[in-house]
Amino acid sequence: MPYCYIHVDSNCNEEAKNTMRRFLGSALVTLTLMGYHTSAYAYLDPGTGSIILQGLLAAVAGIIVAGKLYWARIKSFFPSIFSRRSTQEQHSERGKARNDGQ
Repeated sequence: MPYCYIHVDSNCNEEAKNTMRRFLGSALVTLTLMGYHTSAYAYLDPGTGSIILQGLLAAVAGIIVAGKLYWARIKSFFPSIFSRRSTQEQHSERGKARNDGQ
């Protein structure tokens, strides 16, 4: 479907024009209805707080599981941080670098 600007180009086909008009009409109705809101005076019982807490815990658990599934990719992205070289090897490499520079 070709892209049409709001002023509806003459190059657009009728389907695209109608789609744009429907979208703009829906947006106008939605914005108009959003202007007529009233207070809800809603009550949040303890069950609602429990559901919110359960959702947060599920999100944290999902992040942990996704992290474990993609741990190899994360490690390969940051190889210098996750390398397991001993401190002795690091010191010997630093000594070699100093000797090479002199």
